[in-house]
Amino acid sequence: MDTKNINYPHTKPILVDLGLPSGTLWADRNVGADTPEGYGDYSTEDNKKETS
Repeated sequence: MDTKNINYPHTKPILVDLGLPSGTLWADRNVGADTPEGYGDYSTEDNKKETS
């Protein structure tokens, strides 16, 4: 599937309710990704440390 030619009407992530007891909502894409198929950004739990 060629995702380069697909026009996504939503530039912001769409929140998905998975019915979890906590009420946590999940996004339809990774953090930093422009599309649901995008890889997104690399991150850690401690964002204060810079990676090289």
